[in-house]
Amino acid sequence: APPTAVAAAPTPPAPPTIEQRAQVYLRIGLDEASRQLGGPAHVIEGLNPMFMGLARGTAVGGADATRPVVRVVYQDAQGRLILLDQQRLRAGRAAPPAGPLAWLIGDTAMWLRGEASADILRTYQPRVR
Repeated sequence: APPTAVAAAPTPPAPPTIEQRAQVYLRIGLDEASRQLGGPAHVIEGLNPMFMGLARGTAVGGADATRPVVRVVYQDAQGRLILLDQQRLRAGRAAPPAGPLAWLIGDTAMWLRGEASADILRTYQPRVR
């Protein structure tokens, strides 16, 4: 009898990288963030950012889709990503609609998103500096 071929089990896909989970296409430093925003990046007081990067404006509801968004990426104690998005408003462009997790600081539009629930995200909003 011919030997039976053993089918190799398909290799499971690699888990997404932290950049993929955060939808960041390029890591950046403080200098590039300041250049994009026209001033220093805002942060969540009391949390240590994992990294900062650029995300596509199309990925953030209310953002200018033609320009990148500066995204500061945090991880909470449960391992969920907390994303603080910010984009400088262009002169003459209407501010994006405000919402429970969308607001303005000066001429910078802010969004708080992530893998945690909206109730948890709201607890971080007063700590944004």
